[in-house]
Amino acid sequence: MSLVQWTSQRGRGCADNRDQGGCIQAEFFDVGVVVDASQQGAHGQALARELVAVVLDAAQGGRALDPEKLSQALRVFHTQSRLRYLHETASYALAVRSSTGAVWALVCGDCRVGLMDPGGAIEQVLWLSPVHTLANALGQTFDEHHARLPQRHLLTRCWNAKRFHLPELLHFEAGGHTLCLATDGFWLEHGSLGVLWPALDDDASCLQLGAMDAKSEAASVVASDLDNFQIFVRR
Repeated sequence: MSLVQWTSQRGRGCADNRDQGGCIQAEFFDVGVVVDASQQGAHGQALARELVAVVLDAAQGGRALDPEKLSQALRVFHTQSRLRYLHETASYALAVRSSTGAVWALVCGDCRVGLMDPGGAIEQVLWLSPVHTLANALGQTFDEHHARLPQRHLLTRCWNAKRFHLPELLHFEAGGHTLCLATDGFWLEHGSLGVLWPALDDDASCLQLGAMDAKSEAASVVASDLDNFQIFVRR
């Protein structure tokens, strides 16, 4: 089992917190997901909540998960729900870590997945997943230069009603590191640009999953300004 920590805050420039997160702790794997719905449209919070539920529902049962299963679940949800969310868009990141430390992740938009030493600071997170924005549209590694461009707010891949964007898949080894999944308000505005937590304009959220330990009981710490996190423990 893993130590789970969820941190989330509504941005000063946002009417409501449209970040959502969730995780499943199971005997053979952990699943984490974060969703960041934009302020566009009236139902972004509901879309984010449904996307988290879709991932967690698809991850229930069995001893193993594969990317195709979760991608297909997201595709089906898009087909079934796009008429309900015509004006909403969202970024998301999900990751599955096996008991051996192997991780695969699916990302779409500007939510990210990374690794940090246990107890480390946000500035020390090694962000491993790509960022799908117009600022780095040619596939460049997203850096501080891109973070300051206005085009970074325009996503080249995201959840939207017009078409289903296939999430990008990556594989890596977590070892004894903490697995982090974060929205751009957290990793970019707070982490990269150094904006202090009380002054953040955007919603900011981060899910941290400590290294799995089959001999330990599951422990969780949830710190959030809203009830926007779901956790399930399977023995």
